[in-house]
Amino acid sequence: WQQYHKVRGRDFIELTCLRTLRQFLGKFNLTTQTIQSVVNTVHDILAKAEANGDILGFKCRFDPQLNNAQDLRSGHIYIDAQFEEAPVFRRLTMTSRPYAPALQATIDELLARQNLVS
Repeated sequence: WQQYHKVRGRDFIELTCLRTLRQFLGKFNLTTQTIQSVVNTVHDILAKAEANGDILGFKCRFDPQLNNAQDLRSGHIYIDAQFEEAPVFRRLTMTSRPYAPALQATIDELLARQNLVS
């Protein structure tokens, strides 16, 4: 199913991340490798969504401003994941007006044919 609604699209991606990241909770110590694996996992989910055309672009990183020693000590990390959902194509505006060069091309073609016949 394509994402027809931006809110539902965001929910789908966030729930995919949560379901996938559950495998890390309570099973691994919070090390540099674990944090990098979590960031890489979210990055891969977002990269796949971008490749499918579900999102336009993204940024995923471990944010040092949001993480502090106390949170890490308690086994809690913050990941900054930003992405923009691709909007649904809903409206097209087309302008229509005469194209005078086409008339001149027709005249030129008729003159060229007359010269071949003569």
